Amino acid sequence: CATSNWGIENLFQDGHNRSHIMPFMKSLLANMDVLDLGTGTDYRKEDGAALIDADFNEVFKTLTDIDAEQAPFELGYFTLQAKGVHTQALWADFSELCEHALGRAEYLELMSKHSHLLIDNIPELNVSKTEAIMRFIVMVDIAYESGVPILLSSEHDIDTICTAPDAAFAFERTLSRIYELNHAHSKHLKSA
Repeated sequence: CATSNWGIENLFQDGHNRSHIMPFMKSLLANMDVLDLGTGTDYRKEDGAALIDADFNEVFKTLTDIDAEQAPFELGYFTLQAKGVHTQALWADFSELCEHALGRAEYLELMSKHSHLLIDNIPELNVSKTEAIMRFIVMVDIAYESGVPILLSSEHDIDTICTAPDAAFAFERTLSRIYELNHAHSKHLKSA
């Protein structure tokens, strides 16, 4: 038994050496029953919005009991700027977290150091931001796997923010995770 967000015929789309994997995928299709478990409803979206219309200064203070102050923070070999740094929360702009050459190791380190992420000023994610979009997707995946809630802020509607064709399909799954992580964040804030 295995599950995937994509049908077998769509696995590894545009992947390097996909042709080498195709015989295995044909074997899967020939020897397994494929069941679509999708209901068309993303239940993670039912509990609220992915973006929050809240003052991040207040949110940061609620999470940390201190006022946010501009400060540098280290991730791997990078020194980045945050609007607030504490073990309970990191508040930074999208550009600091996604427009530098960060990878899985840095994002794993980020999740190990902070209990919550507040990501501000998310721009429209268009073709010019494809690399940043892919980093954002990796960061959200690692936050999801680590159970670190994320709170996002943007002037754009998160459901239509990704207009880059090459990243749109992957971003769709990420968007569902963003809703779930934001819901976890909102529950924590209500109990604080």
